[in-house]
Amino acid sequence: MGMPSAPLPPHLYQPPPPPPPPPPPPPPPEEVNEVAVEVEREEGEGGTAVETFTDYRPPKLSIGPSHPDPVVETSSLSAVQPPEPTYDLMIKDDLESSEALSCLQIETLVYACQRHVQHLPDGARAGFFIGDGAGVGKGRTIAGLIFENWHHGRRKALWISVGSDLKFDARRDLDDVGAMCIEVHALNKLPYSKLNSKACGVREGVIFLTYSCLIASSENGRSRLKQLVQWCGSKYDGLVIFDECHKAKNLIPESGGQPTQTGKAVLEIQAQLPEARVIYCSATGASETRNMGYMVRLGLWGAGTCFLDFRHFLGSVRFQILFSWRKKGPTVWSKRLGANKKFLQEGEEEEGSLDPDNAPPAISDHGLQTAQVELPVSSTAEGALMTDLLPETGLSSSEARVDLDADFDDLFA
Repeated sequence: MGMPSAPLPPHLYQPPPPPPPPPPPPPPPEEVNEVAVEVEREEGEGGTAVETFTDYRPPKLSIGPSHPDPVVETSSLSAVQPPEPTYDLMIKDDLESSEALSCLQIETLVYACQRHVQHLPDGARAGFFIGDGAGVGKGRTIAGLIFENWHHGRRKALWISVGSDLKFDARRDLDDVGAMCIEVHALNKLPYSKLNSKACGVREGVIFLTYSCLIASSENGRSRLKQLVQWCGSKYDGLVIFDECHKAKNLIPESGGQPTQTGKAVLEIQAQLPEARVIYCSATGASETRNMGYMVRLGLWGAGTCFLDFRHFLGSVRFQILFSWRKKGPTVWSKRLGANKKFLQEGEEEEGSLDPDNAPPAISDHGLQTAQVELPVSSTAEGALMTDLLPETGLSSSEARVDLDADFDDLFA
C-alpha cells in the first residue's frame, strides 16, 4: 500500500478559474414606430433610392378593431394629416358590436360620407376616390358604404366592376357587414325593359354590372346605360360605385388615339346623374395623371378651379412637376383629390409605388394626392418635354413658361 501523496507547495497550486459572470439582462424593447420595410429602386446610373414605411393607424378616429394585417405608409407622407371627421355614422353601433370593419375601413367610410355632403361649383355632388392597396379590403368598405346609405333611405345603388362573377364577392361583403337585407341583382341576367317593371321587378337593392355591360345595347337599340338612368331617376342621390375604375382610364388617350366606349360611358352616367354619390375605387386609378380624365367629381378642373378643363389640368400638372424638380430638386407635390389613401402591406414589394407616376397617396384635407417626385431631367430634356407637351395644353411657349415660373404650391392653394 503506497504512501499518501503530499500536498503541493503553495507556489505550485493553481486554483480553478472563477465561473463567468451571468450575461446582462436584455434591454427593454423600444417603442418602434417604423416598420422594417424598405423598398429599393435601381436608378439608371446604378444608385438606389430607399423609402422607409411607418405603421399606419387612423390619427383622428378610434372606432373599430385594428386591421388584421399590418398596413403602412411612407414616412415622408406620415406628416400629412386628414381633416377633422364631422360625419356621424348611422351604423356605428352595429360596426362596433360586430367588428365587421377595421378602423382603417371605417375611416374611409367616414371620410367618403363626409365628402358626399359637399357639392362642386358646377352643382354636381362631390365624389370620393378610394386608392387602398391589396389587403385593406375595398370590397367590404364599399359594402359598408351601401349599408350606411341604406339606413338613410337611399335604397338603390349601382356597383360597376370588372367581372360578373364578382357579384358573389359583393354578396359576401354585404353579408359580412350585416346587410343581408339588401338584394344584389346581376344586370346581365335581366332583360332590357324597365328595371322596375313587372318583367324585371327590381325596385330597390344593388344593381351589379360590369363595364362591358355598361356599354352594351340590345338589337333594337336599347342601351343598358339608359336603362340604369331610368331606374335611378334624374334626382337620384344614391351610390354609383366604379370599382376597379382604372378600366375607364382611356377617356383621354395618347395623341392620335380615340377615347374608349367604356371611358365615355363612365363620363356619361355621371353627367346624367349629377346628384349621385360617386365612388372611384382602384389601387392604380391615379397611377398616371392622364388616366384620371373620367374622375370629374373630384373637382380638380372646371368651374371653380384654375384649370379650364382636364387637358389644361394635365398639361399644367406635368409642367409643374418638371419645374418643381428644376427649382427645388426632388420634391413633394400635392393636390386635392377627394379624400383617399393607399397603403403598402408589410413585407410586400411594390417598387412601382415609388415611381413619380405611381406614388402612394395619403389622406389630407379633402384628400391630398401626395407624391414623391424625383426627376433627374437635363435642361435639354426639359425643352424637349415642353415641346412634347405644348399641343396637349393649348398654351403657347411663352404661356407655358409663365406656368413654369409659377410656384407649384401657390398654384394648388
